[in-house]
Amino acid sequence: YTVVKACAEFGRLSQAHSELSQSVRTGVVHLK
Repeated sequence: YTVVKACAEFGRLSQAHSELSQSVRTGVVHLK
């Protein structure tokens, strides 16, 4: 398990997290 792989994994997770929070925000806006 290399540092490069860990960095790539972290980047992919943060990307998915930002997309999730983005969709949650738009969902909340649509509910209002």
